[in-house]
Amino acid sequence: MCVLAVTASCGPGPTQPDAYCGIGSASTTGLVATAGTTALAFANLSASPNNDCPDPATPGVVSMTIESPDGADPLLTLCIPHPERLPGGLALGSAAQLVDLDGTAAGCSFAIDASVAPAGTVSATGLCDAGSAHAGFALVAAGTVSLTRTCGATVDRVSATLAGTIAIAGP
Repeated sequence: MCVLAVTASCGPGPTQPDAYCGIGSASTTGLVATAGTTALAFANLSASPNNDCPDPATPGVVSMTIESPDGADPLLTLCIPHPERLPGGLALGSAAQLVDLDGTAAGCSFAIDASVAPAGTVSATGLCDAGSAHAGFALVAAGTVSLTRTCGATVDRVSATLAGTIAIAGP
């Protein structure tokens, strides 16, 4: 008697059945940076294993870039040196590098203030193949970021809450 067992998996980081991989119920518009009554709503983010921010201590790990489409307003770019650790949660600003966050709203422009480190966490559900699975995944963010706000001749610094769950398209 012969028994054949087949197990489907998504590859590195966690090994799960194919049904586990993907965005789940996340929306393509679920992530918002809010400063007071002004909101910058991000949409249609995608991930790609570009190796833009590799960790020199682990040369075999390919970093992942999560970004808005070209020309988007607002614009968001994150670089994750260790995407295989994203399901467990990463510190925003260090383990999950906030490269760019800018946009316009309410007659003002907003840009990341690099002099103040972001705080909070980002994590993922449905992440397979260290973020390179075509099914994508859901990104969950909860943190704060300092933005430079320019309204005409007035320039000041505002604290924004970055929060929500958003579908991330795979490569």
